[in-house]
Amino acid sequence: MTINIRKGDAVPLDFCVIGEQKCATTWLYYNLKDNKRLLLGESKEQRLFFGMNDDFFAEVSNSSNKVCGEITPDYLTCGNIMAPRLYAHNPKMKIIVMLRDPIDRAASQFRMQKTFNGECFQILNKMNFHEAFLQGYPKDTFHDWGVKNLGINCPLGMGSMMRRSQYAGNILEFKRLFGDKNILIILQDEVTSCPEEVLRRVSDFIGVECWPVKSSHRIVRPIDVRVRKVEFTSDEYTRLVECLEPEKKKVERMIGRELRWLQAELQQSVNIRTFLTKGIKKCIKKLFE
Repeated sequence: MTINIRKGDAVPLDFCVIGEQKCATTWLYYNLKDNKRLLLGESKEQRLFFGMNDDFFAEVSNSSNKVCGEITPDYLTCGNIMAPRLYAHNPKMKIIVMLRDPIDRAASQFRMQKTFNGECFQILNKMNFHEAFLQGYPKDTFHDWGVKNLGINCPLGMGSMMRRSQYAGNILEFKRLFGDKNILIILQDEVTSCPEEVLRRVSDFIGVECWPVKSSHRIVRPIDVRVRKVEFTSDEYTRLVECLEPEKKKVERMIGRELRWLQAELQQSVNIRTFLTKGIKKCIKKLFE
């Protein structure tokens, strides 16, 4: 299937936020929408380079006085497919990557997908996060969606929690084509601690004057209250850290500094259980009453 990534004589997009999912891309979208010098789609994920919402290119061609871009987190996950497409559209495009502690990000995805209906929900609802992550779930949703909507035979597991948390290899696909100067990496920790500074870096990167951050734009969106925080034992957490530590080191080398990732006390979406069961805790409590 050939994707028409430019419509007529459409002006190429100036920038693209490529992901990752659950890394404050929605916060960035709403703040970018506040700037009248920028043009983005009416919804965050236009998925233009998947061949969807192609009419947006016509709107871009009629807005030559604006800086135009889009935000689709799935692009990073499909780096080997999407990097060449974005580069063919505009070799000078500014690429923005947003990252988060990989366990916290995956746990947030797990909680989100447990609110969905369908086969994916039925499978994940029977599994704990630890085993779902290590076994590469969800396996089929991105594959089936790609075949149906894009004509792309995406490998199974392309959208899995593990695959989406393996940042370095996906980023490298874009770095090979666009180079370091056209890629900006932002951490969710930075968005949480200093959103104004993040927005200043983004505005400098895409070439517009900075504007105020709105406190009404939530960095972390609420998840269905029926879906509790992900829980696992300290041993299970250690296994996940061992799995993701090499990936963390790759990203550290890529950005040139240490990351405060894979530290249990800093997790937002998980609870780490100790070896004490609720029954033992109850007995200990009674001893001191």
